[in-house]
Amino acid sequence: MKKTVAIIQARMGSSRLAGKVLQPVAGRPVLWHVVHRLKKCRELDEVRIATTTHSQDDPIIAFAKQEGVPVTRGSEDNVLQRYQLAVDESQADIIIRVTGDAPLIDTTIIDVMLAKMRETGADICGGGGLDADVIHEGFSVVSRRLFDELVRNGGHDPSVREHVIYKFDEYVPDLVPSVITFDPRHFFKGARISVDGFPSIPLPTSRSSTPSTINWRPSPARLTWAMSSTCSSVSQNLCASIPTCAKNWAPNDLTNC
Repeated sequence: MKKTVAIIQARMGSSRLAGKVLQPVAGRPVLWHVVHRLKKCRELDEVRIATTTHSQDDPIIAFAKQEGVPVTRGSEDNVLQRYQLAVDESQADIIIRVTGDAPLIDTTIIDVMLAKMRETGADICGGGGLDADVIHEGFSVVSRRLFDELVRNGGHDPSVREHVIYKFDEYVPDLVPSVITFDPRHFFKGARISVDGFPSIPLPTSRSSTPSTINWRPSPARLTWAMSSTCSSVSQNLCASIPTCAKNWAPNDLTNC
């Protein structure tokens, strides 16, 4: 059986909003929501965090230890190299690249993609069906072969070093793709569902909502919670009512997601 590993890239030094992965949302750090959603995946064997060797990322190590999540530390500037270390340490056969700023990551879709990858032996899985934007973001599902070829053939490319699963059609021309069809309700336009940048909606930022073992004080800056006001309910692993979350966001809306 091929081993599937979700590797979450996370660091405190975000250029647009420093420390965003540990900013509190609904009383928990953003990274907590990402980790606990991934732990619900039935097709996933391991969840791992990939952060940097910089001392400013020590709070992420404290968080990971508290949550029982293994950590790999690597280059701050070369994210691809950081992932390579994590892939080697975890001995992953199928890799889910996850960004640490997507607290509404959909575990149902990840399970469907992983099952499709195992069934077909494909190198990458994506969604198709309608020519529109899809609500799902924050993750990519690829084979170990595709990843190794990206490292070998594209490791010199600054854009690949930064974005990891990038230009794969250029650097892995013989890749085998697979496609799942999204439910039409998963398609929408007009917003992202990741935490990024400065505020449009206030979120709780009290120190008391951050685990006490983490020696880090959130900045007073609020987060941008970018969700579409036209988005419909999409799956059992997203909020029970996405329109409610989008139009009338309240701190408790994520607790049952």
